[in-house]
Amino acid sequence: MRGFETVTRSTFPALRPGPGFDDHPVYYTGNHLTVVADEAPVEWPSYSRVLDFELEFGAVVTRPVRDVSEREATAAIGGYVVFDDISARDTQWEEQRRTPFGPVVKTKTFASSMGADIVTADEVAPHLDSLTATVTVNDEVWSTTGTAGMRYSVGESLAYACRGENVYPGELLTSGTLPRGCGLELDRWIAPGDRVELSIERIGSVTNTIGTR
Repeated sequence: MRGFETVTRSTFPALRPGPGFDDHPVYYTGNHLTVVADEAPVEWPSYSRVLDFELEFGAVVTRPVRDVSEREATAAIGGYVVFDDISARDTQWEEQRRTPFGPVVKTKTFASSMGADIVTADEVAPHLDSLTATVTVNDEVWSTTGTAGMRYSVGESLAYACRGENVYPGELLTSGTLPRGCGLELDRWIAPGDRVELSIERIGSVTNTIGTR
């Protein structure tokens, strides 16, 4: 995208999933110590010049699971919350294209945010593949999207995540970015002082103001 290339002075990365994406869910482990509350400011990381939001939903685990079936994993989800997987895009470019070590590190771990309300699974799960979602920046709607077309269900993703390891109550599994749910896809970029609101029907919203560089 032209906006990315202008800001980063780099060729736009494909950022397409690799062939393994069709074999099993792909994920990374985030930093729970840097989650920012709803309505709290998000500090701009000192090493990045290109910050982005990612509209996602989070599924809250309420039962311990390990090596369980998709059905058992689905039953272990107790609620849903709106989640913003904040990303340093210029850093992501460096980490994914110039190093061979796989998962992103400084791209994601500095901050993320989540809504103040958790909606119980029985209220959301029956509608999870048909919810409308919206990105609003400074009271301007940037994108209207939704949850339809997920490659893997929440149950499939959690069943894969707990293969050979324990996942405990209170842990959060997020969906990945909804289509057109980030500035990278929209070619629109947030700036210091912007107020970003991400909302998903039936679940809620999360709103944060972006701090200075």
